Formats: sequence, structure tokens, C-alpha cells
Amino acid sequence: LGLNGENIFIDEEDVARFLFLITHFQSPTPIHNSSWSTQMYLRKGKFTTTQAKLDPILEDRSISLLAFSIQKNSFSLLIKNMQESILSVYMHRVSTAYSKYFNSKYSKKGHVFNGPFSADLILQTDLAKTSCALHQNIEKDTWSSKYDYLKTNRFGELLDTKEILSLAGGPQKYKEFMETKINLKEVSQKQT
Repeated sequence: LGLNGENIFIDEEDVARFLFLITHFQSPTPIHNSSWSTQMYLRKGKFTTTQAKLDPILEDRSISLLAFSIQKNSFSLLIKNMQESILSVYMHRVSTAYSKYFNSKYSKKGHVFNGPFSADLILQTDLAKTSCALHQNIEKDTWSSKYDYLKTNRFGELLDTKEILSLAGGPQKYKEFMETKINLKEVSQKQT
């Protein structure tokens, strides 16, 4: 959440920058030109990262992004750990990079997020239900992976939709399942 309930995503550029970070920081591979990539996303609706730059990320990734939802003052990510105890490293990289960007853009100082992230263990049997819950009640389809599950995956291999679509029985069944109301708190509380 944003510090003191403030918005942490003010405009489309903020969301595009955050999308770049959550998709491209999946490995320790150094990433350059995030500003340029963000601008390309705003113009074309997708990142224009070359395969030569994607290959090192995909080969050495420590997490796999399965789904996401961004609200003006919060975000939720559904992540699969590829290495033990790596989630904290990933979240630290993403939140630090976004905080530096946000504070520079809006001439602010200090914390952007209201404390450390929280995480819940989700069983594989609940992945489809959890991703559907993330996709409900969103402000804009393009601010979540709902668009990528129902239309075209804008992020290619940087967003793994295959696992959840397979568990749900394919895109059409996933769409039908998403139309039923799911309470995300009930799913995550069941796991703790």
C-alpha cells in the first residue's frame, strides 16, 4: 500500500514503469534503459525488449510472475519461487527501483510503500482461483494480467499464463471461472 493511503500509481507512465520492473527483474540480470522501455510500452502497448536481452532473464530467473493486479494505491502479485528464499530479493529490487523512480519524478523523499510486503502461501490447487480473484474489481484491464489471460499476453514468457490456464482447463474455462465471485482473502486465509 501507499504510505498514508496515498496513491503510488498516479498515471499510466507509473504503471508502465512498475510493469517493466515486475516483468524484467525476475532474474539478477542487470537491466538498462527502463525509461526508454517504459516509453515504448506507452506508445505500443508492449515492451520491445529484444530476444537477446530476454534470454539471460529467462535463463537465470529466480521467480516466475503468474498474475498481477495494480490499483492506484496498492498492487498484488502472484509469484512462483524458482529458488528458495528469493522472493524478498525480488521484492526489494522492485520496490527500491520503483521508489527511486517515483521520488525523482514527483520530487518526494522517503518511503513510497507503507511498510514491507506481505506474502501468503498459495497451494497449486488454488492458483486459478487466486489469479481470478486478483483480476476481479480492477480499475483498468491493462493494469492487471486479466487482459493477458483473456486476450493476448503482452509480456510473452515474462508472464507465465500457461500454468494457470492449464489448471483451469483452458482460456474459455478460465473466463467462465473468472465470472464467478471469488474472495481473495478467503483463499489466502485458508493457506495460513
